[in-house]
Amino acid sequence: MSETPKPMLDVAGKPFLTYLIQELARFGFTRFLLLAGYRADVVSDYFSHPGAVPEGLSITVAVEEKPMGTGGALLQASHLLDSAFLLCNGDSLCLFNHLRLTVPLEYSESLARIALMSIGHNTRYGHVIVKDGLVTGFAERSNHNGPGMINAGIYYMRREILGAIPSGKVSLESEVFPHLAERKLLEGEQISPHFFIDIGIPDDLMRAQKAVPRALRRPAVFFDRDGVLNHDFGHVHAVCDLQWIEGARESILACNNAGYLVFVVTNQAGIAKGYYTEANMHSLHAHMQEELHTMNAHIDAFAFCPHHPEGVVPELRQTCLCRKPQPGMLLRLCNDWAIDLSSSFLIGDKPSDMQAAEAAGIPGYLFPGGSLLDVLLPRLRGVKA
Repeated sequence: MSETPKPMLDVAGKPFLTYLIQELARFGFTRFLLLAGYRADVVSDYFSHPGAVPEGLSITVAVEEKPMGTGGALLQASHLLDSAFLLCNGDSLCLFNHLRLTVPLEYSESLARIALMSIGHNTRYGHVIVKDGLVTGFAERSNHNGPGMINAGIYYMRREILGAIPSGKVSLESEVFPHLAERKLLEGEQISPHFFIDIGIPDDLMRAQKAVPRALRRPAVFFDRDGVLNHDFGHVHAVCDLQWIEGARESILACNNAGYLVFVVTNQAGIAKGYYTEANMHSLHAHMQEELHTMNAHIDAFAFCPHHPEGVVPELRQTCLCRKPQPGMLLRLCNDWAIDLSSSFLIGDKPSDMQAAEAAGIPGYLFPGGSLLDVLLPRLRGVKA
């Protein structure tokens, strides 16, 4: 085990780092830069294997020739960094809405934002002191077993932070951040994660074997699209025709913040009938995601049925098991994602939606119009209406 970098330690049959990448990909991150130091060859070898990099993602490994510390490694990889980026510790997993951290920095001079979380008993980590959204200082770890705000190991940074990192072996946490705090250039964002684990000690690595897969099995909300998320004008497929239902975007954000997966399950008979193409539909869905991202929300996956028994496109003219009221789209999502069905539900506006939910073994709730939040919030676990 000592020959394996901590992020690559086995957790329930997979390297721990793959869970972190999988989680970040949910929020639309597609380009990953891995700053690899100790036994960097283990990291490079793993991600060079066919199938190790999930479809749609790009993973680059930057190898340290000698130990550089968190700051030195970042400086060494400066030519690979975007103008703004998320930096995460590879040996911890924190489940929360990561898009909350990537909003533009509140203060124009700020160089970075740290995700902070409150814990009731802290003897393992140092405390972070925050005032008016700015980190003002750091307190060293002590034997005092009391509550405090700690660094969650997730940072949103502007590329200009490189100018504050001296050359050589440098620690961001103990050397760079305290100086930024003194200069009022470091923001703090308090988060309330649904789950957090740091595998830096053997006991937590052992706990992770069961805790991580369990935490990643989450409840889901399945939304019908036309008539629930957007107004239904009949075969909506063009970006210019998208009009959100009242409270729809806010409902998706509420699901994200409450730790639910969010899926869209939509019959798209217009494709089979030749009214528009699958590419048109994907463009509309991409636009929906873009608009959601402006308010830190996202949809995890869109499932659609392009079939219809009266279609004019020959290969799509069929009776299928995915078109609602059949449950095929829901069952496919359940097969592809780790879903806690016991706390999941569907919101639709037609009897066929309710029948599909029943066939999939989850509750279905009819949206009668008005604000979607009125139907959603009373049914979200841990969220007050």
